[in-house]
Amino acid sequence: MQQYAKRTKQDMYMIPETYQLGKAESRDLFLRRLTEGTKKGMHMPWVLKVPTVNNGKGITMLPPNSAELNGLMEELSSVEEDDKDKSERRVVQAYICHELTWFLKRQAPKFDLRFYWMVASIDPLIVLYHDGYVRVGNAAYDESNWASTTRHLTTHTYLSTEDKGTMDELELLLNQHVQKNPQLPYLVRKNPMEHVRNQCRQAIAHTVKAFLSRTFGHGNNKFTAEGAYGFHGADFILTQDLHVWYIEAQAGPGMEEEFDFRVDMHRDLVRSMIGVVEEIQMKVEEHPLRNVFPLKHLGGWDVVYAGTDGGMKWSYEYEEYTKYLQANPKTSGCQTTTKKKKNVNSK
Repeated sequence: MQQYAKRTKQDMYMIPETYQLGKAESRDLFLRRLTEGTKKGMHMPWVLKVPTVNNGKGITMLPPNSAELNGLMEELSSVEEDDKDKSERRVVQAYICHELTWFLKRQAPKFDLRFYWMVASIDPLIVLYHDGYVRVGNAAYDESNWASTTRHLTTHTYLSTEDKGTMDELELLLNQHVQKNPQLPYLVRKNPMEHVRNQCRQAIAHTVKAFLSRTFGHGNNKFTAEGAYGFHGADFILTQDLHVWYIEAQAGPGMEEEFDFRVDMHRDLVRSMIGVVEEIQMKVEEHPLRNVFPLKHLGGWDVVYAGTDGGMKWSYEYEEYTKYLQANPKTSGCQTTTKKKKNVNSK
C-alpha cells in the first residue's frame, strides 16, 4: 500500500509509519529516521513484526532509547547496502500512542477492532465490508511501561483469558467518549460509530485499489475464475480522537465461537456470504454485460468496491473526513517517557 500511495501520490492517513527491513531503500530510510531530523526516531516507541505469525508471537516492542531499539539499529547498520536477503520479512512500524482504551472495564485495557471483508466476485470485481467485534486486552494500558507486551497487545494469550466486545458495546463506548470530549470535531461527534465504520470501509477500499493489478486478475495479471470469492479480515486501532489506524489485513481470520454473540454474527456472515455470491454469479451467467446491482442478499455487508477490468470502477471514499485530514494531517509516531525495566519481553 505504501508503493500504491507513492505511485498515486495519495495520502494514506490510516497507515502507520512503516518500513520493510528486507528492502535496502526502506531499511536505509528507517536508519535515517532513527538518527536524523528534529524528531529523532530513537525517542519514539516502535513495533517489530514478523508477518503471518499469530497471538503476538512475532511481535517485539522497541521502547524509546532502549537496548532493543539500539540493537536493531546496530544489526541493520551492519547489513550490506545491496543485500537482498529474501528471508528477511520483518517490518517495523511506529507505535500508535494515545489510544482509546476499553474503559467499560475497570482496568481500561487496550483494544482493537477485527472487521471482515469479502471478495464476492472477481469479474466484475465486487468487494464487501462487514462489522466484526472488539478484541480486548487483559492488562491496564500504559504507554510509559514497556516491561511486558501484555499492556500493548490484545491477542497474545490463550482465548480463555481474552475478552471480546460487541458492536453495541463499541457504540456505547464511543458515545460516552464523545460526550466526555466535546472539543472533538463535529464530524466525529455527530455519529461516532459511523465515523469509525466509514474509515474502515475506506481502508478496505484502498486495499483493493493498491493490490488491483497484482491480486484480483486485473491489469497485466489476467486470469479467469468463475464463481471465485475470498473471505478476509482487517485489524484496526482507534486513538482518542477516533482516528482509525489500519494495522494489518488477515488472509484467513479466525472464526472461533467462544462467545455467544459471535455465533449469531457468524450466522449472518456465512448465510449472507453464500447468498450474495450466488446472486452475483447467477446474474452474470444470465446477462454477462448487465449491471448486477442492486444486490438483494447483502445482509450486513456493504459494498466498498465495484468495477470491471477496462470498465467503470467505483470505490468507497470517506470524502468529508479526507478533506478534514488534508487540513489536519495525522502522524502515527509519538515520544513517550519510559519507566525502568528489566527486559521488554519479561513476564
